[in-house]
Amino acid sequence: MSDLPILRCKHNSGFYSCCMYNLWQIIQSYNKHKSIPKQIDVREQFRWYKPGELSENISYDFFEKPREDIIIEYKEEIDFDHEYQWTNFKEFNYSKFTPFIRKYYTPTKKVYDIVRDMEKKYNLDYENLGVLFYRGNDKRKETKPFNQIPNYREHIKKGLQMKEKYPGIKLIIQSDESEYINEMLKNFPDSIVFRDEIRHMNNNRAGTVDKIAGNGGTWDNDVGKSNYDHAFKFMAIMIIMSKCKHLVLNIGNCSLWVCFFRENADNVDLYVMNKWE
Repeated sequence: MSDLPILRCKHNSGFYSCCMYNLWQIIQSYNKHKSIPKQIDVREQFRWYKPGELSENISYDFFEKPREDIIIEYKEEIDFDHEYQWTNFKEFNYSKFTPFIRKYYTPTKKVYDIVRDMEKKYNLDYENLGVLFYRGNDKRKETKPFNQIPNYREHIKKGLQMKEKYPGIKLIIQSDESEYINEMLKNFPDSIVFRDEIRHMNNNRAGTVDKIAGNGGTWDNDVGKSNYDHAFKFMAIMIIMSKCKHLVLNIGNCSLWVCFFRENADNVDLYVMNKWE
């Protein structure tokens, strides 16, 4: 298989949209050639997050280079699509995807250093932590009428159910919507919010928390540097959420990648197709 073509990934959007598209191309190549790609070129990805030249490869700042200790041999075709963020990913057989996540998407030491710092700073005890994660803002416009994100009341109900099921559990409130964070804190005032590490904005503004960084959404070095720095913090938060006892999620790439890092969707409440799964 030494004559396999170089796999070139050029998709650009949000960070985990880039990851999703990249993973899809890797699995497509695996299915087509019955082997993982020998070379992957991602220099054109993650444009929103580049602090310097757009031609530089920043992926290995966040993820280790493909791990040689993870051997992936062809067994059978794997069903996967870059649009799976819209599906009930609680039903996935994660054992099929985990080798790919471990090989290509193991976070770097820099990410794990941030995780450890946050664990100490917020005194995190994963056995007694639940997550209310709400990906809003532009996700509202992306979702179709039959597959919407839930309203805040739905998350409050889930938070109350979690508190009843696990007495003494503490909640992590994570969102890109300021209104959501404020509303959850009214109902669960003893919760953890990573205020120094997250970005959030009012839900009446256009765009995303990444795209609005800097000069109103246009890319330049300052925007790229700001997005780059925050991407490390958000990946650390993704890892932290993946390690918690119980998670409440809505559809989207970020929620799916929390499950990829978790390597399962156990103890996950997912709002998809206008209902909880």
